[in-house]
Amino acid sequence: LKSGAVTEALAQFEQAVAADAMNPYASHNLAVVYRKTGRTNDAAKVFRQILDRNESEVTALTALAELAAERGDVD
Repeated sequence: LKSGAVTEALAQFEQAVAADAMNPYASHNLAVVYRKTGRTNDAAKVFRQILDRNESEVTALTALAELAAERGDVD
């Protein structure tokens, strides 16, 4: 991802999640790539899936809060 190979990273993380949807590292990295490429709805969906499995996952909670703030979805 740091080398700019976003398309390749996206494909690899999507494959990793498809192979093991319970892998929190693959799911988190997939959500990060979605976010970096402007696919914020997809990123939010993956972060919510992470939270469905572990509601105390601080990184996913923080990312969802940041996405909400970016969209203006805060009260």
